[in-house]
Amino acid sequence: MNEEIDVSRDREFVSFGDCVIRSRVSLFRSMADFPFPEKMSAADSHRFMTRVKERLSHLPESQRNLFRAEKAVGANFDYYRDRGILPGDYGRLAVPASFYLYDNAAALLFLNREQIELRAVVPEFELFHAAVAVIGCDRRLETVFPYAVSLRYGYLNGRLDLTGAGIEAEVLLSLPALNQTDEGNRLLKIAAAENLKIEPYLCPDLKETVPGVLTVTSVASDGEPETRMLERFAKNLSTIVKMERLKRREWKPEQIEQINSRYRDALERIHSSVKMTLSESYRLLDIIRTAVLAGAADFSCSTLNRLFDFLKESSLNRFRRQFPDSGEPLLCDHLRARVLKDIFCGKSEVLCLKD
Repeated sequence: MNEEIDVSRDREFVSFGDCVIRSRVSLFRSMADFPFPEKMSAADSHRFMTRVKERLSHLPESQRNLFRAEKAVGANFDYYRDRGILPGDYGRLAVPASFYLYDNAAALLFLNREQIELRAVVPEFELFHAAVAVIGCDRRLETVFPYAVSLRYGYLNGRLDLTGAGIEAEVLLSLPALNQTDEGNRLLKIAAAENLKIEPYLCPDLKETVPGVLTVTSVASDGEPETRMLERFAKNLSTIVKMERLKRREWKPEQIEQINSRYRDALERIHSSVKMTLSESYRLLDIIRTAVLAGAADFSCSTLNRLFDFLKESSLNRFRRQFPDSGEPLLCDHLRARVLKDIFCGKSEVLCLKD
């Protein structure tokens, strides 16, 4: 890394909470003296994991042993995957992988596909804080891992687009105003010109895309330092957010009234529901977010952002103890309906959102 990252840059984009649901920064590293993942044999993979375990033993216990790889299955696996901390294929490979949790919501190291990825997932837009978390972790690991590095090309990876800085940034965006228009073509032009990849968000729980939610990712281009890449990515996001806000200003009174009507119907649906699927919850959250942005509802976008992952089954399973019931344990659909009713139908926000 050529420059120190100024975390105060996050302040410039703190108001992105109306659009950005969460952010992720990842660093990808390969180990010297090993083939890239796609070229590894079974013997290479075994030798790689043996080397990894030996090298990690050189780190202080507090830095390497907070979460065991063998626990990343079942409910634990789903919980961390659904929050974006783990990729969907983690732990589903023939070769065992390891991952080590530094902070429940901040920085994570895991080893997968025979390479090292350090990943930080943070709420809304705190991209520069996330980068500092993973780079700090990277610096500690570099003292015990012989990374594959070239003086000419930087960090070497099996993916050519990651060779160099080896950094990738991602945000989840909700753009209700742009979603009602044909502005998608303009977003694609931005993506083509600014090294962005924009695609619908694929929800692991639903195994389908969530309407109105986009995944926007970018990697450092050839020779681009981490700091410059993050600044470019943030500025590109700023352009998209401005497009969204300009579209909201164009809402006509009849559109506002229609938004208000849909919002009242959504509240009625929540109030009368005893169970709620995740798919319907996302549809209602989109209606409520649109009403908030139109000034027809008085809720925080931050609450809606936190609910996005909290309403998934893996998070609700962890929260069951907060809802003691004298009868049978509440199913997730019932629990989901109860949480939404608590938040949107007159009761105070539940503390579970700080999970």
